[in-house]
Amino acid sequence: MNISVRHLLFLLAVSGFLLVAVGCSQKDDVVQPKQMATIILEPSQLPTLDTLYAYEVWMVAIDGGDSTFTSLGKFLWNNYWNRFLTLDGEVMSGSFDVPAPWYDYDRIMISIENRVDPDPLAPSGTILAIDDVIDPTTRPIRMKFPGYMFEALGYYFVGTPTNDTSVADALDDVDDARGLWLCSRALTQRQMQDTLGIDSFTVRQTEQDMNNKYTPDTIGIAGWVLQDSVMVIIGYDTIWDHRRIEITYIDTVDTNHGYVLSIEPDTTPTVTHEYYAYGAPLENLPDIRPYGWRYNIWVMLDQSGDWNYGLEKMVPFGYEGQWRWTGDTTWGVLPLGAFNRADSADLANPYISNREVPNYPGEDFVIDAGGLANVNLRRPVSGFWGSVVVGMEPDPEKLTIDPTRNFPLVFLADSLRSGLNAPDEYRSPHPLHNWSQTMPVIGVTVVFKQ
Repeated sequence: MNISVRHLLFLLAVSGFLLVAVGCSQKDDVVQPKQMATIILEPSQLPTLDTLYAYEVWMVAIDGGDSTFTSLGKFLWNNYWNRFLTLDGEVMSGSFDVPAPWYDYDRIMISIENRVDPDPLAPSGTILAIDDVIDPTTRPIRMKFPGYMFEALGYYFVGTPTNDTSVADALDDVDDARGLWLCSRALTQRQMQDTLGIDSFTVRQTEQDMNNKYTPDTIGIAGWVLQDSVMVIIGYDTIWDHRRIEITYIDTVDTNHGYVLSIEPDTTPTVTHEYYAYGAPLENLPDIRPYGWRYNIWVMLDQSGDWNYGLEKMVPFGYEGQWRWTGDTTWGVLPLGAFNRADSADLANPYISNREVPNYPGEDFVIDAGGLANVNLRRPVSGFWGSVVVGMEPDPEKLTIDPTRNFPLVFLADSLRSGLNAPDEYRSPHPLHNWSQTMPVIGVTVVFKQ
């Protein structure tokens, strides 16, 4: 089936990426033969999708501002058995006939679609992998995700800053185990003192123009008023009992004179305020919205024993040995929030308090959290019992999503620390490991027909 879409922004974005990544096609300069073809897909690390979704193969022809999409069909993939399946669960081959000559197309891509597709004639706009249509003898055709994730890096820390009343409260082991944020947090301090009044002031003349006639000058302070309970913000912390004075100045000055006004203030003793400074957001994250995706944070937790929070079971990722890095496939999923930018708050924070809210993705389970208020992300046990995962999920405006589960694409992950570690260990920010090599790659073998 064919569908023509004019000025399709996401495809233009993908086209721009591919021109940089793999170079231009030969089609502009070389007359290609009108050969029919069958393609054979060879997936690597392709995950088994949740029951909401299916994969779909598309051939794309681009003519100026017009893009024509030709579907080769939907399929499912069983990662455990390495099998292609129909939507009914029957085993099928991974070969697809291309209905027009191979070189009539410009791109080949795989999208994610709703299994119950409301618009089966058009792609959802959620692109999983794409490559150019080229002569396969020049280089292998390998469809990959168009965003470059390999340079992404960053930190996370476990804590509940939105519920902290002070630095001392932030060090509370029980309360501070119910949140996680994608940034770093460092204890810092600032010295401050309040002003209560003015003891004295002096005025000193600094220069005089002897060639001009002078008029009487008046400069000084007429009075001051104490402003009590002034709010001062340090980082994300607020000091409410700060005091300062508001001065009324006398200022009728002959411009031929220069003056210096010196004030001796009445001040309080210096006080050192400790507070947390937040920074170091995730770096080098591409904008994946043009491809139909957004980011999300998931915590994967072992729910055995006394640690059952009633979480939905994770959707397995597509790479081998995931139990070593993201957890056993029987573990539960604790979603922390979807986001588009690493240097801004995520798209929803339903369970946070409002005392100290970092402007970064994350969540505290402290307000109206129900059973999740008992979450412990500093569990006092040994061994591998939980992980934090930064991955991707479809834009809900394009596809149906299940907000209680993960989508099986991960590129950053790390294990959660145990409460048995030294306090400085589990209170500190921890680097996330880049696992972009686990993203799916789909090889394409082209078999030309006579």
